[in-house]
Amino acid sequence: MCVGERYTRYGKRLLLRDGDSLVRLIPRQWTDLADPDPDVVLGQGRALVRLGDLLELERLVRARVAEDWDEA
Repeated sequence: MCVGERYTRYGKRLLLRDGDSLVRLIPRQWTDLADPDPDVVLGQGRALVRLGDLLELERLVRARVAEDWDEA
């Protein structure tokens, strides 16, 4: 559930509630609230994501794994 929006050094982020109390920042372009990406439109469906988005996803997953590892 989207509970807000913030601007960070990485750009606009949506605040999404994860579970009962945890709120996570997610890039707006990963949601259906984003405007169509010019790279995806020009790719005519051949490229569904951008390299920058995949690298950002990797960063977020690594951070989440590190959080889970610290809690164990």
